[in-house]
Amino acid sequence: MDTERKWQVHKFGGTSVANADRYKQVAKILVDDKKKQIQDARKRPTAVVVSAMSKVTDGLVELVQLATKEAKSEKSTYEQRWRDLKQKHFDAIEDLKSVVSGHPKQGLFDKLKSTIEDDFANILHFLKSIWLSRSCSEQLAELIMGHGEVWSAQLLNAYLNCLTDTTSWNIQWLDAREVLTLKDTSDNTQKNSGPIIDWTISSQKLDQWLAAIADTYTGASAEPDILVITGFVCSTHDGLAATLKRNGSDFSASIFGKLLHASVVNIWTDVDGVYSADPRKVHDAVMLSEMTYMEAVELAYFGAKVIHPRTIEPIISSKIPLILRNTFNVSCPGTLIRPPREDEIQGDVPTHIRLNQIIKGFSTVDHLALLNVEGTGMIGVPGVAERLFGAVRAAEISVVLISQASSEHSICFAVPSAQAVRARKTVEEAFYRELREGQIQEVEVLDNVCIVAAVGDNMRHTCGVAAKFCLAMGRANVNIRAIAQGSSERNMSVVIDQADAQRALQAVHREFVTSSLLSSPVINGQTHTVTGHNALSPLLDMHSASSSVLPAPPVPFALRDGEEEAEEGEESRVAIANMAVGKVAESGGCAELAIAVVCSDLSSMSDTLKQKLARLAPSTVKVIVNLSDRSMMVGVLDLHTLNDTNTAFTEESFSRQFTNTFLECSRMIIDCSRRHATADFLWNLCHTHGVSIIDQIAFQGL
Repeated sequence: MDTERKWQVHKFGGTSVANADRYKQVAKILVDDKKKQIQDARKRPTAVVVSAMSKVTDGLVELVQLATKEAKSEKSTYEQRWRDLKQKHFDAIEDLKSVVSGHPKQGLFDKLKSTIEDDFANILHFLKSIWLSRSCSEQLAELIMGHGEVWSAQLLNAYLNCLTDTTSWNIQWLDAREVLTLKDTSDNTQKNSGPIIDWTISSQKLDQWLAAIADTYTGASAEPDILVITGFVCSTHDGLAATLKRNGSDFSASIFGKLLHASVVNIWTDVDGVYSADPRKVHDAVMLSEMTYMEAVELAYFGAKVIHPRTIEPIISSKIPLILRNTFNVSCPGTLIRPPREDEIQGDVPTHIRLNQIIKGFSTVDHLALLNVEGTGMIGVPGVAERLFGAVRAAEISVVLISQASSEHSICFAVPSAQAVRARKTVEEAFYRELREGQIQEVEVLDNVCIVAAVGDNMRHTCGVAAKFCLAMGRANVNIRAIAQGSSERNMSVVIDQADAQRALQAVHREFVTSSLLSSPVINGQTHTVTGHNALSPLLDMHSASSSVLPAPPVPFALRDGEEEAEEGEESRVAIANMAVGKVAESGGCAELAIAVVCSDLSSMSDTLKQKLARLAPSTVKVIVNLSDRSMMVGVLDLHTLNDTNTAFTEESFSRQFTNTFLECSRMIIDCSRRHATADFLWNLCHTHGVSIIDQIAFQGL
């Protein structure tokens, strides 16, 4: 293969090819991209890796499960599901065929329908055998499971070949089982490593396949303009059908990226890219424009669902960039996952960039249990850790995190909750003598915990990250059970109670990500201005750890690019926001808590609401700010006054009044300059009653 001629690889997931309309959208993306290449005189071959249609792989797995479990007197359920799956594909074929009616290559759809009919007939025979024997080998299950990708690739290939714009293009499809070959792992040395690619054999087979296609094609280009490839499926070293296991289609894309010496791998899914945290848990999470390979791997391992950790493996050595894109939002540039730059490797990233991008993102691993092995008999004794984790490995228990104090008095590790009982039994058996003789006091299991992980290359060479991380946890009243950080300094993980997961995630995200967005014009290498709803953020940026006097108004934030400027004589929203900060600062004195209440418009801020606020904090100085389409009541509470009535402040009746008051508002924001009992009470009260609040300086999504 000509390694100088760079391919580009696209991969489309199941939601991107869920039905006929989605196939049309995928085809449009590919055709538009190819036409742009031709227009720019940079035409290059394109490989397209596709998943099965949405829910098809799950459906095939379900067929096997139903056939295995159903009583011999009944077999209607799996047969009905079998018919439903077949009809799903026939419906897609007929829909796409109707769009290209009359095209000379329309017969491809008829041929495909016949092929799928035969495949489903074979699958039904397999299912009947499974139903009769009430068992199914792994090899047969993988053969059945892999059909979805084979049908999907042929469906997209047929449709692309029948489009008017592609008449002169060389479009082919490849069954990956013909070239992608796994290593023989029958010796069990790599039993738990997952599928291992035999790169030498796979590369040779792919070169031979492409050469054979070139010999048979008589068009203008012997090399395919578009090559549609099945994801997920492969073959064993002896030629049997196999799969790359779950999430294998993304893995397939990066594998073929390496085999084809691609210049880029594009993973198309149903989200815009990688976010700084799960947007379902952190409402002000931001999409990351770029990140390094290792940052992506760390985030993926610790729960980020957008990409699987193994997807990155094949492209690291070849330094192939990977871009995560949204099939349903093509204009979004997505997230670039790239090799580290030289300054990042050497730790020479400019200080102002490093400090504003210390942590790229946060993620959680939920539903874990923490096992703690503790005893004086462990101190200074060689081989304790080896015995412990050797026993755990032999029991095939997955260890997610390990933490040990330098005293060697205890060692703890996290495992999935479902494996906690078995893990405890395994450890107790391994250390039976030490437990009996009192050298190990106990094997304690703490269930219902989770891990919150912070990931970022710029954590290296930066002092104070751990302190800031733990301080944010403390402010959110979250107790840290265990903490672990490798010497790479790229990841820091803490174990906390599962019930505190969302609050902890929001707290650390505000501390590192949101604050950087609001304080720095440069994020991810791009210049940012603060959008309209963020222009109010300075109102809440009132931290003062050493002084009880609120700071002077900050420098006004810029309006969003393209946002209509204020008319002559009318104060801009930014100017009004800073004016409000000034008024609050003038009246703040010894205030320690700023409250901003946002309503949809000035008239909706009723007198009743103002009176409730006045009763809530009699010493509060309130400022009404009209912000065009929003209005805000900014209040500064003198917590010294509140502390005088702290007993009444915590009564249930006050909680009810507090909640009813602020549920009338669109949003409530609290900014504590110094946290103490009253401030913590306010925070927990809001959290308990579901009042939407943002701590410290964040002010998003009004």
